[in-house]
Formats: sequence, structure tokens, C-alpha cells
Amino acid sequence: MILMKYKTGALIIILLLIVAVGIMYQNNKTKTPYVKQFPFSVKIESVDSIGINEELSVVAVIRNTTDQTHMIQHGITVFKFLVFDINGKLLNTSKRPSVMKDTTVEASGTIEEKFSYIFKEPGIYYVEAIADISVSNGEPYQLTTDKKKVTIK
Repeated sequence: MILMKYKTGALIIILLLIVAVGIMYQNNKTKTPYVKQFPFSVKIESVDSIGINEELSVVAVIRNTTDQTHMIQHGITVFKFLVFDINGKLLNTSKRPSVMKDTTVEASGTIEEKFSYIFKEPGIYYVEAIADISVSNGEPYQLTTDKKKVTIK
């Protein structure tokens, strides 16, 4: 009987230790050095509507939101641009060579890239830009702009 009490007590102590170690592990895990707020923001700008066979000009901007200069690595361009119809069907391909390029982005600085596209059919379309970059620490990030709605008349 006494031996049974010791086994039960020992089992409870072991379970409590396992739970305590698990909680410490979880707390330690959440304190890893991940960037909580990425130091860049992106946006896309264009007109809201144009006519058929007119050239839509789009500008994508990546902005350093910190007071520090950052070195980023990216493809031959920072952004790839995607055009979708109202049903979400991708209308263009945006392949870039796998050449890597380094660019310094000053504190609060921006990089702008332009893109143009000609629509052959009237309707509602969406354009977005995606920046695949690595920052100084080598950590890769994919930053996607909001989709810009464009009406083609």
C-alpha cells in the first residue's frame, strides 16, 4: 500500500515536471528572434479605369518603414506583376531571370517599379505586385500588394 502511494506520488511529480518543461519550452519558443513587424511595406498605384486597347500604367512601391538602411536581395526586378480577370484567372505570366541583385534601401526610402498592360476586352480586372526579397540577415520574404481593381470600358 505504501509502495503504491510512492509510485502515484512519483508519477504525479513526473507529470508536473513534464508539463513545466513543456510550458518553459513554449515560452522560450515564442521569444525566438523573428521580426514581429517586417521593416517594409508595399503598395500599388494606377488609374481606376481606362478604355480598351489603352495602356494601363501601374507603379508598385516598396518602402523601408524603419529609420535604418537595409540591404535587400531580389531578382532582376523587385516586383513581379500579375493581372487577373474578375473570376481570378491569371492573364499574364511574369517570369524573371534568376539573377540576384543587391539594392540598398535608405531609412524611410522607397523603390518604385513600373508595369504596363493592354486589355483587349472590357470588364473588371485586378492587378497585384509581389516582391520576393531577402533582407541583410538572409531571411526570405514575399510581400504582396493589395489587388488594384481596374475597370476597362
